[in-house]
Parts: sequence; structure tokens; C-alpha cells
Amino acid sequence: MPESHQPHQPQDHHDHAGHAAEKPHFAGAFWAWRFSRFPRRLAAWRSGEPMDRLIRELNLRGDEKVLDVGCGAGYYAMRVAARLPGGLVTGLDPAPDFIARLQSDALRRFGNGRVRPLIGSAQSIPLADASQDAVYSVAALHHVPDPRAALAEMTRVLKPGGRLILLDWRQNPRHKGHGEEPRVGKHGHRHAPFGPLDMENLQRLAGLRQAFVESNKRWVYGFGIKPED
Repeated sequence: MPESHQPHQPQDHHDHAGHAAEKPHFAGAFWAWRFSRFPRRLAAWRSGEPMDRLIRELNLRGDEKVLDVGCGAGYYAMRVAARLPGGLVTGLDPAPDFIARLQSDALRRFGNGRVRPLIGSAQSIPLADASQDAVYSVAALHHVPDPRAALAEMTRVLKPGGRLILLDWRQNPRHKGHGEEPRVGKHGHRHAPFGPLDMENLQRLAGLRQAFVESNKRWVYGFGIKPED
């Protein structure tokens, strides 16, 4: 809920303490600027660009089984589910709070169908081999300690001929910790957004065919198809 704002109280300009308090504080101004950038980054994550690209590459008929790896609270999973009247999207995330929210939102919108919330790790996906028609991950892989293990798991649960789509923040060398070596944050997450070469290496290790990588200043896209047996 928005914060309530107290009416402005006029300052006594003869009060030197009050007058000094009005002077700008450099550190406060810096952090205000830093936090002001977060909504723009969130807007980019939720913008039409990654969503439109994801839907286009999924190329859904409407009856597929689709896995969202690192689904968070289900922003993308819910929108994919809306395009699966006869299918099912499984939202996988290790955070119980996110999965609870996805479950609540999905139940309210779709009833007991279309969405299956699932707590689990990208490095050990609790689904059967070759059980998914498509697998995708949006802005989540850079949190995974071992992206190669996660990609191996995504490929394992994908049916032969199925599509694997990865979208993540593009590497920006100007940002501390976003170079070639991953930085592990205080909460235990790996923080190393990908460059195009990183994504190509992952695809090659996974043995995907028809693989391609594209990027722009914000995103790097990886796409591939699991070879037929």
C-alpha cells in the first residue's frame, strides 16, 4: 500500500539546526539515485521484449507440457498458462514463498488446471526424463551456482525434439561482480549475468541442435532443440 504522507511543516529559517538539516546529504542522494534505477530494471524484466520473444520461440499449440525453471512468483508462468488451454505449465522455484504465491494466483485464475507449482532446484529437477515438451528460464540462471548442471537437468526432462529457451541479463563488465568470474552474494546466489559466448558454451555442452544465441544491451537469448533419439 502507498505510504501516507504527513503534511509539510514549515521550517523556522532562524533555526540553524533545522536549516542545516535541509542541506543535501551526498550519501543519501547517491543511494536514492541507485534505488531509483531498480524500478527501471524491473520494468525491463517485465517488458514486452522478453515476453514476446519467449512466446514466439515456444510456438505453442496449446496442449503442451512446459517447464518454467526459476519461475519466482509466476509472472511468466501465468502468461504461458493462458496460452495452454489443454496443457500444463510447471513452475519450479526453490523459494516456498514464491511457490505459494504462484499457487494462490493460479488457483484463482485457472482453478486446478494449467499450472503446477513445484518447489525444487534447477540443479536437481524433480520431474521424469523426457516429460516436458518445452523448457524455459527467464532471468534466473545467473542465480544458479552451477548453470551447467542446471542446463543438463533441463535437457534431461525435455522430450526429444523439444525446445529449450534461455533468457537472462546480459553481462556488463562495468558492474562489479559481473565479469567472467561469478560473484556469490550474501544470500548464497551466484551473480554473473551471461555474455553471448557463455550461452553458446552452455548450449554446446548440452548437445542442443539448431542452437542460436542473440543479444542486445540488456538481454542474451539462447535457443535450442533436443536431438531426436
